[in-house]
Amino acid sequence: MGAMNTARNVGYVLGVLVLLIDLAKGALATYLGLQLADFTGALAAGIGVVLGHAYSVFVRFRGGKGLATALGVSLPLYPLGGLAALVLLLVFIALFRNTNRASVVLAVLYPFLVTYITYLTGSGLSLQLLFIGVLIIAVIIFIKHIPDLRKRA
Repeated sequence: MGAMNTARNVGYVLGVLVLLIDLAKGALATYLGLQLADFTGALAAGIGVVLGHAYSVFVRFRGGKGLATALGVSLPLYPLGGLAALVLLLVFIALFRNTNRASVVLAVLYPFLVTYITYLTGSGLSLQLLFIGVLIIAVIIFIKHIPDLRKRA
């Protein structure tokens, strides 16, 4: 369940395939939310797809950590914010040499980063609503990383 777990346990080729599927899942859910509703509906769909990925009913409410799915959510809604988060994640991984720590730090910064970049681009999106929605996504990601941080502490 999730790209990193698949890469570690089954191999990097399948890990990349799962990464692409998780990205597509997040992007598709959000895109459909935009087509069927509006920004609010798309953001709700994005939260739902990340929540469903992290706590899948198909595996007794366990699942992945939601990073790739969250990046997929960003593509139709706030692509520059998502791209900036991806770059920042890679920088944190290089600095910390620990993907869990890097992911947690990114999750803390994610709502602020996305909202600020969206503000700078003047996209006309509701910044308050965007911040709340991205904050919920970040909290899900943060919570999913806590057990791994405890293992390594």
